Amino acid sequence: MSAFLANAVRHALLVAWLVVNLVASTASPAQTVSPAETQAIAKDAYVYSYAMLESYQTLRTQAVDKNAASRAASGGHHDGGAAMT
Repeated sequence: MSAFLANAVRHALLVAWLVVNLVASTASPAQTVSPAETQAIAKDAYVYSYAMLESYQTLRTQAVDKNAASRAASGGHHDGGAAMT
C-alpha cells in the first residue's frame, strides 16, 4: 500500500470518526445511535472523502511530485512529452 493511500485511509477514518462523534454529541440524551447507524455513517463518510482524496492524489502527482511515474512516462511534461520551445 502506498504511503498516500495509507494516509488517505487514515484521513477517511478520521472523517468517519468525526462525523460519528458529531452525530453522537448532537443527539439528545434520550437518543442513541445504533451500531448499524454508526457503521452506515462511517461508510458514507469514507465514500464521500475517498473521491476528494483520490482527486488530491492525482493533482499532487501531476503538479507537485517530480518523481512520479506518470510524469516520467511523459518526459516530465504535461503536454504528452513534447518539450516547449
